[in-house]
Amino acid sequence: MPRSGSNPFRHVGLNGSAVWHRVVLPVFVPEDSGYFEQSAEVLDLCLSSLWATCGQETAITVVVNAASRKTFEVIERHRRSGHIDTLIAFRENAGKVNALMAGVRGSHEPIVTLTDSDIFFLPGWLEATVAVFNAFPMAGAVSALPVPHLRRQCTTATWLGAAVRGKLVREALASPSDLELYMRDLNSPALIRPDQRKRQWGVRNGCAVALIGATHMQCTFRREVFDAAPRERCGAAMGQDSEYCWMDLPADLLGMWRLSLCKAYVRHMGNRVPEELLAPEAGRSDRYLAAPKAPDWHWERAWPYRMRCICGRVVNRVCEGWLLRLRGE
Repeated sequence: MPRSGSNPFRHVGLNGSAVWHRVVLPVFVPEDSGYFEQSAEVLDLCLSSLWATCGQETAITVVVNAASRKTFEVIERHRRSGHIDTLIAFRENAGKVNALMAGVRGSHEPIVTLTDSDIFFLPGWLEATVAVFNAFPMAGAVSALPVPHLRRQCTTATWLGAAVRGKLVREALASPSDLELYMRDLNSPALIRPDQRKRQWGVRNGCAVALIGATHMQCTFRREVFDAAPRERCGAAMGQDSEYCWMDLPADLLGMWRLSLCKAYVRHMGNRVPEELLAPEAGRSDRYLAAPKAPDWHWERAWPYRMRCICGRVVNRVCEGWLLRLRGE
């Protein structure tokens, strides 16, 4: 049957959006037993804490690779409550990275947070993250918990840029209790060496400080970082360097810094609900946080990546080798 009339919305424009921050959260919970026994409750805490700690500037995308009955009920409840702005569901497991990229490339906000579904967000995480972007306009990726053991992971641009600007420091920047809590959450008591718990490599700009290194477990990116991510489909369900290629390396390829906060503003829950973490009672704040300043175009970004890598590694080796020996550390 031929179409009758004209679609009344054909010439209707869209209102501008005040949202500048997108959170993309992949979900893979195929069953409610065994390893995944408490995963639905973990996801519920993750979404509740995320909603309670963000304001009107944030929209949340959930990408489902697999959801058990209980898990889908949690997702649907949050969707009906308005917590989930966009819901993407794959018929079969598309893999963690492909799920994340579906959310990234299907949105337009200039700031994007990628997070696992077992992360608990504490109040102030976004404010602290934005403060680091503002203090260090060269930053392309910022994690909301201290990860000093990742100071060499795709950070050659960070070491080089911080050194030539005189912003490189090694001090007691992170709280020892936060580092201990992080290792306990991951059940990895030896993850961070004792010397790294005492002092950490970081960057300082006036009163603002941040650690060198970021984690793909939870990280906030400038959107342009993903211009350097592979465009093809990732062939791994998870692991196998997939997070490295699509999430860790791109910022360094573009000559942008990878940093983390000195205080832990997120917790890793894993596949069990920690007894001390409770669902936030407060609803979403009416607060509207201002977007971070535009990124800074700095001269070393024009260098070929291999040259930048060599220079950044030399700075790292000099600082962590000769300089520490000179100090007798």
